[in-house]
Amino acid sequence: MKFLFICLLSFFFNINLQGTTGFNSFQGIVEVPKLFGKRVLKGPPGSVEIVKGELKIYQEANKNSKALFVLNDKNRNLLITKLRGHEFEYEYQGLDVFGIKENWYKIEIINLEFIKKYKTRYVWIKKTDTGAFHPYQKLLKSNMTYLDPFAFNGNLYKGPNRRVKVKIENLNFKNKVDIKVVDKKGSFFKVEVYTSNGCGETVPSMVGTYWVPATNLKGRPNIWYYSRGC
Repeated sequence: MKFLFICLLSFFFNINLQGTTGFNSFQGIVEVPKLFGKRVLKGPPGSVEIVKGELKIYQEANKNSKALFVLNDKNRNLLITKLRGHEFEYEYQGLDVFGIKENWYKIEIINLEFIKKYKTRYVWIKKTDTGAFHPYQKLLKSNMTYLDPFAFNGNLYKGPNRRVKVKIENLNFKNKVDIKVVDKKGSFFKVEVYTSNGCGETVPSMVGTYWVPATNLKGRPNIWYYSRGC
């Protein structure tokens, strides 16, 4: 009986440590033309075409959910600052996605006043109100990457799990540590760790190859990218 309890306990923690770190984990970035404008592909970097119309933000991902608030032409600039977003490409911004459910994207409110008012941090938008979706893994493959000091806790692993940690001396993970993503298995990325990104005069030297959880235990991405290059 004691042996069974230990096995079940081990199984429980193994799932929690090796899983996707929760339902609200970073999935990628989605373009939202009604918020940031529609990309003009043949124009100079950052060229967008303003898209008019309402963008409704919902409490739940279902057709019966009520809209918590509505973006329109008058309050667009105000609401951009209330939702978490990043550049997915040079001069082009979208909203961070923390969950995908059928025809919906889960996004995050970052304004404390809004969180208190609506009693939630995560809300939903319809896919029909969005443009292209840029998955996390694709963003990392398309750009130069680094370990994000605001999310990464400094733990690297021998394999695609949290069983065996690897100690590395002479690297300060409180700063950006440049890497190259070479593979993915489950919720872990295999990365080459470098002393620099090669943008300066110093020739980068590879420290080694290790595994990193895609996100931390709060769902934040451990690996980020330089959307504007060097």
